[in-house]
Amino acid sequence: MKTIFKSLLALTLTCGIVGAIGIEWGVEGLELDSGLATETGDTPNYGTAIGDYVLQLVYVGGDGTTAPDAPYSSFTAIQNGAIPKIPSEQAGNVQGYANVNQAGTYVMLLYNNYGGYFALSDSVGGSILASSYITLSPAQLDDEFANVSTESLEILGGSVYKGALVPEPSTAALALAGIALLFRRKRA
Repeated sequence: MKTIFKSLLALTLTCGIVGAIGIEWGVEGLELDSGLATETGDTPNYGTAIGDYVLQLVYVGGDGTTAPDAPYSSFTAIQNGAIPKIPSEQAGNVQGYANVNQAGTYVMLLYNNYGGYFALSDSVGGSILASSYITLSPAQLDDEFANVSTESLEILGGSVYKGALVPEPSTAALALAGIALLFRRKRA
C-alpha cells in the first residue's frame, strides 16, 4: 500500500511540473495612501505588519465566465510580490515570478493584512481598473516551450492605486469548517 501511495505521489508531482508555465508579474510606481510602496524608512506601507499592504498574484478561476474586473466569490493566493532591493530598495516597484500549472485567469490584487482584498486601479479613487490580469489556456500549459517565454502582467508607467474591495471567505466560516473536521469519525 505504501509503495502504491508513493508511486501515485511521484506521478502527481511529475505531471504538475511538466505542465508548468512561468508568469512574470508586477507593477511600477505602486502608490499606497499617497506614497510609493516601501518596506523601509519612517513610514513603511508595504509588508507583513498590520496596516501594510502586499501585492498578490491570485488565481480566480478557469471556466472563462469570470470577468477579470468582477468581485470574485473565491480565489487562491499564488505568490506575494517583492520590492527589489539591489542595490537599494526600489520604492513603488513590486514584482514576482511564479510557475503555475493551472489554466484560467490570474489577477494582481492588494491584500491589506486585515483580510480585505482590493483590485488595482490606475486612477485616484479606483474609478478606472488597471489591466492586472492574464488568462492562460490549456494549450499554453501543454506547450513544451512554455517555460522559455514568460507571460507578463506588468502595468508600465503611471501610478497604480488601490481600488474596489473584493470579498473573501470570512474567518469565522473557515474556523467552523476546521472544527467540523475535528469531529469527523473514522469508519472501520
